[in-house]
Amino acid sequence: FDAAFFDYVVQSGSATGANMRAGTITAVQSGSTVQFNEVSTVDMGNTNGLALSVVVSGPNLQLQASASSDNWSVKTILRGL
Repeated sequence: FDAAFFDYVVQSGSATGANMRAGTITAVQSGSTVQFNEVSTVDMGNTNGLALSVVVSGPNLQLQASASSDNWSVKTILRGL
């Protein structure tokens, strides 16, 4: 793909006291260079402990999550062009 669209929801904590957000990351690739942008909802609670990024892995664009603590759930849907 030359471009990827990652729709996502991230959550930490219980359903009633969750820290969560939902959004879309758009990314474009040219060779080993990738540019991406994230648009998301305002946090419910605090999701500062989880950062999302996009990297080039071989011929693919890959979504990566980096967390400062455990117990995060990340769910995604990928659309590629």
